[in-house]
Amino acid sequence: TYDTVTASKEEIAAALATVPIDPSFHTLVERTQRLGIELAIVSDGMDWVIETVLAAHGIHGLALYANHITFQGGKPCITFPWWHEFCPMDGVCKPKVLNRFRDAGKRIVYIGDGRSDRLAAAEADVVFAKNDLVTICQAQNIAAREFTSFDDICGWLEANA
Repeated sequence: TYDTVTASKEEIAAALATVPIDPSFHTLVERTQRLGIELAIVSDGMDWVIETVLAAHGIHGLALYANHITFQGGKPCITFPWWHEFCPMDGVCKPKVLNRFRDAGKRIVYIGDGRSDRLAAAEADVVFAKNDLVTICQAQNIAAREFTSFDDICGWLEANA
């Protein structure tokens, strides 16, 4: 529980506004918009946290699939609208979200970096991986393109969109 959290929503937002993001994420957002590619964030994090960090960097309006946080009586309350029994250990069942795009006839280019991306990587058409996801993909024989920044992905999108 979050009973020990004493900071207000405003104090948390102020702290989140100082969180850095990869500067090349702006380029990815611009490039996908220019190429007509739908960009969505699928995260096992919390929606309000992600939206607050992105807003501090001038990024608004991206589709976001994450755990939902509200503040009730000044305390955080989390719900899991994307949980599914297929992914019982994750708050967001990323394959469930990806299937929404696949069902709409979309090609899935997935970008990830950690354990919560393992099941989604197995479902994607193309995987860009860094950090722990590289090792996971290698262990599961999932073809993945290693990346260090979103600039690496932007070049690939230009050539393959």
